[in-house]
Amino acid sequence: MKFDLDKKFDLTITVPESKSVGHRALIVNFLIDLAQDRVSNNVKYPISANIDDSQDIIATKDCINNLAELSNKAREEKPQEVVLPCKESGSTLRFFIPVAIEVLRYLDLLGTTNIRFKTAGRLFDRPTNDVEECLGGHGIEIIHEEDTRDIIVKYDESKDSHEDEYAIDGTASSQNISGLIMALPLNDTSKKVKVLNNLNSATYVMLTLDVLKKHDVGVDYDGDMTFEIEASSYKNGNPAELRDGDWSSGAFFLCMKELADSLNEGKNLDIQGLSMDSYQGDKAIVDFIEKFKKAQKDSKKEFSYDCKTIPDIVPYMAVWAALFDNGNMTGFKTTFENVGRLKIKESDRIQAIIEILDAIEAKSDFDGENLTVYTSDIKIIDQMRSQGRVISLSSHNDHRMAMTDFLLALGTKMVVDIDNIECMTKSCALLPEIMTKNFAI
Repeated sequence: MKFDLDKKFDLTITVPESKSVGHRALIVNFLIDLAQDRVSNNVKYPISANIDDSQDIIATKDCINNLAELSNKAREEKPQEVVLPCKESGSTLRFFIPVAIEVLRYLDLLGTTNIRFKTAGRLFDRPTNDVEECLGGHGIEIIHEEDTRDIIVKYDESKDSHEDEYAIDGTASSQNISGLIMALPLNDTSKKVKVLNNLNSATYVMLTLDVLKKHDVGVDYDGDMTFEIEASSYKNGNPAELRDGDWSSGAFFLCMKELADSLNEGKNLDIQGLSMDSYQGDKAIVDFIEKFKKAQKDSKKEFSYDCKTIPDIVPYMAVWAALFDNGNMTGFKTTFENVGRLKIKESDRIQAIIEILDAIEAKSDFDGENLTVYTSDIKIIDQMRSQGRVISLSSHNDHRMAMTDFLLALGTKMVVDIDNIECMTKSCALLPEIMTKNFAI
């Protein structure tokens, strides 16, 4: 579908509710209901999907609904397996591996009922090594079933050390740690989660801790990589509704607004629903933009930014940096540090970013961990535009990359032809409709 953002517009965007908070609040509220015997015959379950729910949130709701159904069946039977449909949501999978294990343990089904995670897209291929190593000593086996692309979780009591400490590598995904500290308060024995090595994306683990605290669930952090989990503390928890605008999507809109404002051509974008008080790490986009603009204003030749804890918003940042020119800054060098993990997201996002930049002959380099982007040459872009060039772009079925494609359209004022924008519903349910209504040609 072709889109043209080279026009005047006046849009007000209310960012969707944070997926990060939404996943966690849904899971914690369910576990409180389960521990307090409020799932059976509760009109709250199954939880209905809302029109503005992202596909990831729908996946989490589906998994909760299937576990709620299991809790009702467990009174009369012991099913061979429970199916949890994760779609393409890595968050849902990583949260529910430990959560589903503890739910089965609570229902006295662990060892009898296996857990089958249904995956889509690249989710099956994304690594689970760290959680496998963590749970292996606790009798858990995680099997990747190649023919179905399902992930199976089984329990063998003979391989369970029955130790109260869970040790997990913190250098991979923080969501595995968040899953553990949400799951273990359901256990009737106090536990510890010890994080080994560095804790990547620490802000998101602190977000999980904040959600638990706001629900009065007993989890404490000692400040030195260890979480203390109070036994059966969901029994004393209190359901709560939490609201927080999504900074991961908000970062896209902020980059879009910065480009629109710099063009000064009657392109107005008002963004609502974001709070700087949020625990979400992706609010770092504000800091990045401020420091980038200052570096250009101070006539520096290069700028670097550590993105280890904010990989999801790097595609926006990289393409924005290639397009934003604070005055004759062609060739300005921006290095995004510690972004190697982008190669194993919903797509190979490093390659996808480079493809976008290649489309306007903007220079970039990747050394395996750091991505360097150079501000594009406006003369080349002007020549392409004067020739009536249409830029064909692939979303790679990746919501972040589809959104990034729109930044290129805005910053170059050229027509872009994007192969798939429906993938944006993964994080922002109404965005395909908004962009189609305002910019499709």
